[in-house]
Amino acid sequence: MKCLKRDADSTGTLLVVGLTSDSDAAWKVAMDCFPAAHRAANCSEAVAVMQQRSPAVVICDDSLPDGSWRDVLDTAAALREPPAVVVTSRLANERLWAEVLNLGGYDLLARPLELTELRRSLSGARQQWLNARGRHYLARDVRNRSSISTW
Repeated sequence: MKCLKRDADSTGTLLVVGLTSDSDAAWKVAMDCFPAAHRAANCSEAVAVMQQRSPAVVICDDSLPDGSWRDVLDTAAALREPPAVVVTSRLANERLWAEVLNLGGYDLLARPLELTELRRSLSGARQQWLNARGRHYLARDVRNRSSISTW
């Protein structure tokens, strides 16, 4: 499955938080799926990038030098257009997967990353963000139309 790339405004960007130990092949998969991608080494950098760039998808290591995936997820959830958050972990199990989903994350991927699974998850996460973004703009349009007085 190949990801469709378009301009960053219409399909969003990717933010990669942590994940320094994974291969260049994983980065290539990410770049195949998104027109632009940004890296952050820790939570502080991730917060700054999310506030400046409003990414569509964030893929985040489960443990970071200055926090965890929960901190990244909380920051993402507070954005006007929250990105879908994919968490990666060497200790991926059913309990962590359930926790990620229950707290609003999109997916949990086991490391080392399997490239087909990475592509599937990033594509699905981006589609979820696009669908939510479309509902947001549709709801705003409906509100604007209903506020227009008719004669």
